[in-house]
Amino acid sequence: MGRLGLQEIPRLTEGTGRPGIWFAAGDGQVHLSVEDDLHLHPRRHFALRVADLDSLVASLRGSGVRLEEADPIPGWQRIYCFDPFGNKIELDQI
Repeated sequence: MGRLGLQEIPRLTEGTGRPGIWFAAGDGQVHLSVEDDLHLHPRRHFALRVADLDSLVASLRGSGVRLEEADPIPGWQRIYCFDPFGNKIELDQI
C-alpha cells in the first residue's frame, strides 16, 4: 500500500490500450491514468475522505509529495495532493 493507504488491484478492463493503475477504494475502485499528456482541466480531480488529515498531510509533506491548498468549505478540512503521474487528488476530513 502507498502513502494514501490504497491497495493496488488487478486491472478490471483489459485491452483498452490506455495505461493506468487500479486501486480498491471502499466498495469500489479508483483508476489513475498514467499517460504522459492527459489534457486534464486544472480543477478535475477525485476526493478521498480521510480520518486524520493533519497527520496524513504531515506524512505527505515529509515524503516530498506536492500539495496545494483548497478553497475553504465550512465544516471541512481539505487539501489537494498530486500522484507521481500528475493526477490531482482531494483529501477531505469532515
